[in-house]
Amino acid sequence: MDIEKLIAKKEQHLAWWEALVSQRHELDIDFDEAKIEQGREEQKIIIAALREYSYHHNPRPLTLDELRERVGEPVWVVWNEDHDYDGWDVLHSIGSTYAVFYGWRTWMVLKEYGKAWAAYSHKPKEGV
Repeated sequence: MDIEKLIAKKEQHLAWWEALVSQRHELDIDFDEAKIEQGREEQKIIIAALREYSYHHNPRPLTLDELRERVGEPVWVVWNEDHDYDGWDVLHSIGSTYAVFYGWRTWMVLKEYGKAWAAYSHKPKEGV
């Protein structure tokens, strides 16, 4: 089973658990509230750990929506033509036309995102 399928399975399990807990009174099931919360938090931690593992081992470019959520944060910028310029930069702002960075890249054209350049939450493996 690949990591993305495992994450999806864990998310489905958590959703099933949440649905069961929300219907416990109708089903006349008595749960220990502390154990319910502990189980819920454990599932969330497992899902977060699997996502972090996936980001490091199977990096994918951020979507533009994900990139928009990264304003003020560092991202790994990859140039598709010349990898000599790949590196960390902090996203200053993102509009409808440009992404503006604090570092040496200054601004990047959004319509070229995914073609000429891309941003990652982590440094991708060689050959990406």
